[in-house]
Amino acid sequence: MRKLGSILVALLLLGSLLLVGCGQKGTSLGPEAEITDRAEIEGLIKSNSDYFTSDVRIDSSAYPLGKVLDGIEPVSFFREIKQFTKDIDIHIVHPDSGVPYAEVAVTANLIGQFHTITMDSTYLKPIDDTAVRFAYFEKTGRPRPPRHHRGWELKKISGVEIYSNPCTKVIKSIHISSDLGSVDTVIIDVTTLMDKEDIFTFKPGELVTLEVETDSPEDIVFLHIPHKRMPFQHVGDGLYVGSWRTTTDPRHFRWPKHAAVDVIDHGTIFEDQAPYDSRAWGMNYRVKR
Repeated sequence: MRKLGSILVALLLLGSLLLVGCGQKGTSLGPEAEITDRAEIEGLIKSNSDYFTSDVRIDSSAYPLGKVLDGIEPVSFFREIKQFTKDIDIHIVHPDSGVPYAEVAVTANLIGQFHTITMDSTYLKPIDDTAVRFAYFEKTGRPRPPRHHRGWELKKISGVEIYSNPCTKVIKSIHISSDLGSVDTVIIDVTTLMDKEDIFTFKPGELVTLEVETDSPEDIVFLHIPHKRMPFQHVGDGLYVGSWRTTTDPRHFRWPKHAAVDVIDHGTIFEDQAPYDSRAWGMNYRVKR
């Protein structure tokens, strides 16, 4: 009987060692560890909020249009977001070799109203927007910050796409260039992952130019940058051009910023019965000496 008991104890110890070994290889960490890792990744998303802004369109004040095309005669417009919800979908993979990684999709829903203001009236249209951004994390376990997140680090990040429900607006491409040559590239899918260290980096005071191609010469296109909103100029055949100079204030060099191309249907602003219809692409960038 003692011999049988000793055998059972030995088997239990062997089983425990095997489970620990599997955990070290990363094939399975158990449900509790999975929940903990998800919580750490969500914490990283919150602590890196500059990368994960869902609404990059600045509409804190009405924008003066300054011209009338047809239909109603608006003098300005703005968005008012009244409800914001966010869903974070995390898919964690523990490969047999290599570091564990997580594929993340952050989807936000923005509910509110679009205000079109005329000289004597205000037209309200419901906003039901979806914002989508993707990210990629790795559990490097490096003995440096953010070590309190169980070794998880943000490695790749995409831009954000915001579209109305329903949406007919199309952004075919955005060509980004700068006068000092820091960036010269074309974006055809803003949700493509990019290494966090490789986000667009400009010098202080650099002139950045965006050429936006849509499928309509009647679109109303705006550029959103921190604390500013400015119209793009239509140069023909659905091609719109806009530019801005990056900040020279060193206080803003540390954290990433956002620039967004906002395409609004002509009828959204200039027709009282047309629905709210918009698509925007938001991109992370930094200013660095």
